Amino acid sequence: MQKALADIEAARAQYGETRASLFPTVDAELSHTRSKTVASGLSSASQADGAVSSFELDLFGKNQSLSRAARETWLASEFTAQNTRLTMIADLTTAWVTLATDNSNLALAQQTMDSAANSRNIVARQMAVGTASAGDVSSAESVYQQARASVASYRTLVAQDKNAINLLAGGNRAGEPAARHSRESRG
Repeated sequence: MQKALADIEAARAQYGETRASLFPTVDAELSHTRSKTVASGLSSASQADGAVSSFELDLFGKNQSLSRAARETWLASEFTAQNTRLTMIADLTTAWVTLATDNSNLALAQQTMDSAANSRNIVARQMAVGTASAGDVSSAESVYQQARASVASYRTLVAQDKNAINLLAGGNRAGEPAARHSRESRG
């Protein structure tokens, strides 16, 4: 983003410089010379004044074409910076939505894991009293382990989402909305 802004400033300066060449330039020079000679008793004095001026006309439109090209470069830099900003906003928005989705899925996976742990404990007690088989216990354990793996997977996704937000935002920003939301719900 900073590079895009620097490019805009450079293009704007280039446009201003080439635009200045559209106006006629005038150079002026003045000189004055005075001399006095004394030779063989005669005195002579001379004085010379001179003035020179020059200007350049853009008869074939070269300077105007350069100015137009510089202006178009400047405008292209402006549009590039605007597109960069919009892309960053879209990427950040997508990252926040992904984080919210993964946080929601993590909460559901955690509830599923807790429920599977309760079911596993109930089936283990039932096997202890003889109302459940070893296959039932194995099945309950399998469901619990799958739910546990889902929780670990969603925790990883949430951490990756936070890292993506921090990378896009250029700092530690991933905790701000959650902290703001928890403050609002308390107050």
